[in-house]
Amino acid sequence: MENKPEVGLLTVKKETIERQVYLTLRREILESRLQPGQRIIQDELASRLGTSRIPLRGALKALEANGLLTLDAKGYYSVADFGEADIQEIYSLRLLLEPHAAREAISKIRDDEITRLDHVNQAMKRAIIDGDRDRWTELNEEFHLTLYEACRQPRLTRIIRDLWSGRPTVSPIKSTQDLEQSAVEHSEMVDALNSRNATKLENLVRSHIEQGAYRWSEYRSSRHR
Repeated sequence: MENKPEVGLLTVKKETIERQVYLTLRREILESRLQPGQRIIQDELASRLGTSRIPLRGALKALEANGLLTLDAKGYYSVADFGEADIQEIYSLRLLLEPHAAREAISKIRDDEITRLDHVNQAMKRAIIDGDRDRWTELNEEFHLTLYEACRQPRLTRIIRDLWSGRPTVSPIKSTQDLEQSAVEHSEMVDALNSRNATKLENLVRSHIEQGAYRWSEYRSSRHR
């Protein structure tokens, strides 16, 4: 008699594949491998990713919910294009929420979490040396979200996560010098955490985000010259 997998195990496997597809497509969109306005051909995409249409559809719905894809009246997905107004909205919200979350984290973050942030930043420096920008992008997100989650305010961090999930990335267009400067700023944040200097940390996070907004704006301008 054939042994059939339990329904629960099938569900876990489906969700795992769907999550992997989601993360792969999200990275390709944020790093402009899938271009703004590009239509998503599901059969081609499923074949390229080595998956079936079912987890792919779930991943596409999640990407639409995060604002990275649009769905037209005929049911076709396309990669969303971030205009200047979108950039301003996202970065304005980040400037409101992330410095506040960082300040709140000062009195609540554990020593082992500060150590983890330092280790993540060291790994980012190695990724720069190796020229691995995919890895750098993943670690950059891990650094920031680890910091903000230390504020122990789940509603706040959920909103911040949503902003990061659908944000336009600037990392692929940064020079090596920009990446190195980002690592320096991360080190300064770790120092502020170790000294429990809330004002310094808040200002560092705010400046860090402002620089990201400026770089993205410059990139948008260069594309339309």
